[in-house]
Amino acid sequence: LAPALDLPGLGEQARGVGAEPGTERVVGLLATHPLFREFDPAALERLAASASRLATTPGEVLGQAGEVAANFFVVLEGLIQEQPGGKLRGPGAVLGAEEMLGSAGRRHTLIATTEAVALSFDQLAVGDMLAGDDHLAARLAGRVATAAVGLDDEARADMAADVLGALRRMYGLHASHI
Repeated sequence: LAPALDLPGLGEQARGVGAEPGTERVVGLLATHPLFREFDPAALERLAASASRLATTPGEVLGQAGEVAANFFVVLEGLIQEQPGGKLRGPGAVLGAEEMLGSAGRRHTLIATTEAVALSFDQLAVGDMLAGDDHLAARLAGRVATAAVGLDDEARADMAADVLGALRRMYGLHASHI
């Protein structure tokens, strides 16, 4: 069976092959993802400015299932396959953000199936985006919990509280910032 192809409908914005990603393009890509969709453009600009560009060759592993997710990726060019499952993810895909923010291990091994270019965002980049803003951290924690599959409302609320607590500890945030 051929793997499912999940290429978000981002039009030419996500499909510009060969061009260096400008901050505006990266902010546009992040703003389309459910975790970041309603965030202030200034916060997304801080996050975009911290990205590291990663060029891969076919077969290169970006992240291993079960390892601590210390970063997440935005695919700019090429295809990345998620194993297990074989799902192909292309330009515009955001990979591993929920795992990194939820302090969980990676659910998938991420393997480049073509030459690919991705942006890598680490935990420090997320800290820069939050910039001491507990309200923003609470929104992000809520989005992580909402993205979790198979949880009832009580479990989602517990997960959001756990993620918010982890974000507060990781980035030195305090509820008084709300």
